[in-house]
Amino acid sequence: MVSAYFLALLVERKKSFYRPLWLAALAILLWQPEALFRLDFQLTFLASAGIIFTFDYLSAYRSYPASLRYPASLGSHLSRILKHLAEYLFFSFTLSLVAFIMTSPLTAYAFNLISPIGILTNLATIPLASGTLCAGFAGLILLPLWPALSRYLLHLAAFLTRLILSLSTAAASCTRGFCYLPSPPKMAIAAIYSGLILLAILLHLLRGKMASVRKRACLLIFLLLLAAFLIPLILLRLVGSKPLAPAAPAHKLLTATFLDVGRGDACVIKTAGGKYILIDGGGSYNHYEFDFGRRVVAPYLWHERAAHLDLVILSHPHPDHLNGLLFILKHFSVAQVWKTKERSNNREYRLFEEIIQRKKIPVRIMTEGEEVELDGVLFQILAAGNLPDLPKNIKNTKIAFREENNRSLVLKLCWRQVSFLFTGDIEARAEKHLLPLGYRLRSTLIKVPHHGSRSSSSLPFLHLVAPQVAIFSGRRYGRQQFPHPKIVDRYQKLGCLIYRTDRDGAITVETDGVERRFLTYAKVFENMAGYPSWLKISSEDYSQQSPTSD
Repeated sequence: MVSAYFLALLVERKKSFYRPLWLAALAILLWQPEALFRLDFQLTFLASAGIIFTFDYLSAYRSYPASLRYPASLGSHLSRILKHLAEYLFFSFTLSLVAFIMTSPLTAYAFNLISPIGILTNLATIPLASGTLCAGFAGLILLPLWPALSRYLLHLAAFLTRLILSLSTAAASCTRGFCYLPSPPKMAIAAIYSGLILLAILLHLLRGKMASVRKRACLLIFLLLLAAFLIPLILLRLVGSKPLAPAAPAHKLLTATFLDVGRGDACVIKTAGGKYILIDGGGSYNHYEFDFGRRVVAPYLWHERAAHLDLVILSHPHPDHLNGLLFILKHFSVAQVWKTKERSNNREYRLFEEIIQRKKIPVRIMTEGEEVELDGVLFQILAAGNLPDLPKNIKNTKIAFREENNRSLVLKLCWRQVSFLFTGDIEARAEKHLLPLGYRLRSTLIKVPHHGSRSSSSLPFLHLVAPQVAIFSGRRYGRQQFPHPKIVDRYQKLGCLIYRTDRDGAITVETDGVERRFLTYAKVFENMAGYPSWLKISSEDYSQQSPTSD
């Protein structure tokens, strides 16, 4: 779009201000009508519109940076160079600021992230990108005519490309160069863009009247743009730094969302009173390969505008439950943490404890038999890693890892007539020790133990739980098949409704304490690039359906 506008400038079609923009947009929409709803099209269109409008407007007051005075001792040539440099910096910074302002509300909504440092990096990357394009095109054109020169030009283009990537990587690694935000309300986004449109109209109407004060016109525009940038940023930052007062629902519901975190577990519970509880955070065994806390759990919480967590629960310190919590504890306000007395020597668990100590988050070591009420929800601790006859100090790493599963925190969440059983990664050995609890195990919904491993979900245990709904959180990985077909079949034979994060994506259970409704986040929307998967909800009421087959 911007290219079309500057092409119009080259052919001296300066009056066609809107025409290149609309023609470019129309051409794209005629080719791909669905592009109108794609985030990449919207961001490109908004940035291009802002840049073209600002460039066209500032061109009328180009004399402002050129009118700067320099000492006569510098000489005419150096003064001319400094004037051109001042003009370049002024225009580049202003246009970069405009592009940032135009795209920030949408990026904050879709990605919960804005990067002000991009305003500065653009000052360097844009000229480098222009040099890359010129060197690359020249090298291709000269390839059949002058191969030696063409090779040097292509090497130059490659060097400039690597330099751009290095600058971008350095900017991305600057933690203070960007900030995370909860998703702003749609009305706030509409208000910001409405204000920008009104500002553009005002500037357009005042354009002729400001001819007598051209030297101050650009400064005025710059200050207005800076204000338009700072005010929304400050407001969004304030929203993200304080616990949000939940809106009073028309019908008070408790919701539990089982997120798709690959092989791990993560469940976000919102009580009827608006309190947020996170049970496990998912995680990859290679934490630096993919951070589920940053990429999945946090965006969901931000989209729900849950800047404050009233409770974080760690079932046991395995990577697929722990690692995703690291990002959450760093970037969210957390009232308290529940865990077992079990500890781990791995680096992530040490970091987990360091974050808690640094932020002074209260930690509660749970014990078997405890009952805690939070906002009308009763938590019953059925096991807290202290089951008898479980071997300790095992030298075999593989066996020790499995026995850590059996020391998972097992808790039952009760609200009115509905109950949820969270089992961590316990296996048949630990399930056997829970059998004396008898009817206390009975639950409406069960988070299937150990992701549906064939070493868990023993029949005596399931007969006592008697679940109506089974949630499988897991995914096949190498030789490990989670959930295992035999276990899925076992739950089907019990008459359970079955949901699986590997097939259904995130699964939300809404209940008023009696009736239940299930929302699955269908994968058919994954091809809609740019928006988080949980923004496209496929709502299905399975309450009257028979169990699904695998």
